Amino acid sequence: MLSELSVFLPTYNEEGNIRKSVESALSNAKKIARKYEVIVVLARNSSDNTENIVKGLMMANKKIRLVHQEANQGGYGFALRLGIANSRYGYIFYTDSDNQYDMKEMSKLLPYLKGYDIVYGRRMRRKDVIGRIVLARIYNLILSMLFRTGVRDIDSAFKIYKKKIFEKVKLKYSTGIVDAEIIIKAQRNGFKVKEIDVHHYYRKSGKAMYELFNVGMIRPKVILDLVRDIIKLWLELNA
Repeated sequence: MLSELSVFLPTYNEEGNIRKSVESALSNAKKIARKYEVIVVLARNSSDNTENIVKGLMMANKKIRLVHQEANQGGYGFALRLGIANSRYGYIFYTDSDNQYDMKEMSKLLPYLKGYDIVYGRRMRRKDVIGRIVLARIYNLILSMLFRTGVRDIDSAFKIYKKKIFEKVKLKYSTGIVDAEIIIKAQRNGFKVKEIDVHHYYRKSGKAMYELFNVGMIRPKVILDLVRDIIKLWLELNA
């Protein structure tokens, strides 16, 4: 069992998912850590009833905290940076609030923390639209070739970090490249990464905030922003 654990959930328009996600985070954190907290990182431009649901849950449980991602802090990567910055405990776990992962599998990561600094779940059978799966495979291949990560599912949103790595790993980006930025910079600083298999499920409610596809069409800006940050990260680390 861990002495302490922060869990954070990047969130946008998840009124159909957030209650189950927070309650699952609480119940599973309680099983694996003596002290724990659950942080909801909520985008300010979230327009449904998510915030009210979270505030209601907070009234019933003081271990829940709400952090707002302001409008000028756009990008999924910024949500991750906020979650990390606001985590108070020595181990930090994050997953999305869409319930595509089973939080019971958090416990599968723990045995590897003795020898590794980042442990994350590789999706055995990714349950997304085929376009996202294809682009994700291309993305992982490009990162593996450029940065020699040895990681096959770098953008999986099911990770636990030792907080101490962020004393050396300084995050700069706001797009989804932050997932990769953490692992790549951690490896460059001598930290060890472990990948294990976890299950992945179809989204039953809502829609991801930063989709590569919108009504069946590829969103060029999302891809261009990601390509820009891949280039910037490579230049940063190879200057």
